[in-house]
Amino acid sequence: MMPPPHQSCGLIGTGPCKSDGDCTDGKDGLCVLSLTVAACSCTYDQCFSDDDCPAGTLCSCSGFYSGNTCVSGSCHVDADCGVGGYCSPVVAGCSGQVIGYACHKADDKCSDNKDCPFSSSCAPEFGTGSWVCGLANGCPL
Repeated sequence: MMPPPHQSCGLIGTGPCKSDGDCTDGKDGLCVLSLTVAACSCTYDQCFSDDDCPAGTLCSCSGFYSGNTCVSGSCHVDADCGVGGYCSPVVAGCSGQVIGYACHKADDKCSDNKDCPFSSSCAPEFGTGSWVCGLANGCPL
């Protein structure tokens, strides 16, 4: 798998790395620019397949600013979600980081952020698992 495209850190000059070659403490190190602190840091892959993760978790492919990570999930594939359901990534606020996988059902209030009002996002509701529109952590959508 090819790493995702990312911001070059060579011109920034702050943080522990300036290029991917500086990131050697883990698997597939990338030097990425953090938008929250305007500095560069290394990210590494935690997994390459579900077999690399603890029981009950899945390997989620790399996000724009992070390596592959093990995340929680109630499904692997659409068939895990029953008739008419489908397995979908759960994304954290502005980061776009996949933090888990959950089943969508026909009676969900939304299927993605486009179904929600401005400044809210579609995510599974704690306790019920039904997908509803909620706060987007103050992030512009």
